[in-house]
Amino acid sequence: MSKLVYSVGLNDVKGGYKLPSYRRWTKMLERCYKKNNGALVCNEWLAFSRFNQWYNFKAKQLASVGYDIEQLVMDKDLLAIDGLVYSPQTCVFLPPAINTFLSNCQPKKSRDKAKEFGLPQGVCIEHTAKQKPYRIKTIGRSKQTIIYFSTPEDAYCYRLHLRCKELERLLLTYKKLLKQQCAYGKLAQLTHLENMMNYETLQRLCLEAQDI
Repeated sequence: MSKLVYSVGLNDVKGGYKLPSYRRWTKMLERCYKKNNGALVCNEWLAFSRFNQWYNFKAKQLASVGYDIEQLVMDKDLLAIDGLVYSPQTCVFLPPAINTFLSNCQPKKSRDKAKEFGLPQGVCIEHTAKQKPYRIKTIGRSKQTIIYFSTPEDAYCYRLHLRCKELERLLLTYKKLLKQQCAYGKLAQLTHLENMMNYETLQRLCLEAQDI
């Protein structure tokens, strides 16, 4: 019997380690069972043959709209509520730009200064600035700009507004790719300010629950 990968995964495909899908599979197992980030792989995908079958199907599906699956990021968070399980039902392939955008909706454990000072996500305080001490960084593609506000609420609302506008641009750019995977509608909902705020809140709560 073949040696299990990270004590859980079975490579049941002859010469499977040579396939691009094998690298994706082992990285997925590593994140879940070596780095122990709280996520799991569904039972079906613990067998490489089943993951490989799904991966090849997705590769052909995405190629039909002009995308190389090797240039995309496999995401488990967008379609699921808690983003804790890798499965055919929860995973889609996203361009790096959208994956980064969604990652920025999650608070960073090691740099969550906003939480330390009781501030909304993405808002910082500059104690030397008296009239407008609360600041955010814009999401410019070429450079970052710092904008100051009188209240943390104003800063957070404007940050959400900028993020919604940025997401609208990304949706327009990658519309075909997202619709092919039934992921367009879920992202389009986040272009509304309240939905974006609720999504970020949910991401924070899920992260805090993992720390308990």
